[in-house]
Amino acid sequence: MKKIILTLLLFMPIACLAQTEVFCGENKYDGEHKNEIQGFGFFGDNNVSKFFGGIKATYVRHLTEYVDVMGTGGVQFNKDIYTVAVEARYRIPLGKPNLYANARYLYNRYGKYELNEHNWNVGLTWEARYWDLRLGAYQTGFYSLGSHYTEPVSMQMGVSINARPRENKWNVGFFVRNYDYYYYDNWNINWGFHWNANLTSRVKLYGEVNIRPAGSMSQLANKYEWNMKFGAKYAW
Repeated sequence: MKKIILTLLLFMPIACLAQTEVFCGENKYDGEHKNEIQGFGFFGDNNVSKFFGGIKATYVRHLTEYVDVMGTGGVQFNKDIYTVAVEARYRIPLGKPNLYANARYLYNRYGKYELNEHNWNVGLTWEARYWDLRLGAYQTGFYSLGSHYTEPVSMQMGVSINARPRENKWNVGFFVRNYDYYYYDNWNINWGFHWNANLTSRVKLYGEVNIRPAGSMSQLANKYEWNMKFGAKYAW
């Protein structure tokens, strides 16, 4: 899994640098641009660390009409978690919908426990006007104080449904998934609501309410969490 993702992260941008440098946005209704910068703040509560908050920032570069690369950094206060992620994605246009293939590496540093977490992920996302579906696989490894443990390869899954077509200036929707910006949760199913509003052709506001149940599918039986995110994206 690790070697496959490293190969994809390196190969996807290099293989397509010679193509036309035009991109039609996060989806085909998002406007032409090459760069995106976005960030969000969030806060929440769970029965382990209690109230927590954090920030996250992401830069996206669209190398071609079909390939983009992404770098992310973030911190969760109180939880004392520091995050870095890199991702490469290839867009396959299929008429009105799009199919995305991606490879992602996510690193979390748990400061309170001197624990390092490495996540390797590959997946496919089907994006249509009213919904998107994501299927993939990931593997997580933990390293601490000279010892390590690697979990078996697990399945990633998620579906999101929008109330309005994507080309509208504002939208709301519902999702279920077993992952978030900072973690993969095996068979523990998260659910929640998301929204977005375009202030201009370049500036978008967005937000999310995410519920992380305790004991769903027999996972994380001692942990319940909710969080709210509020962010903005600028594209040029």
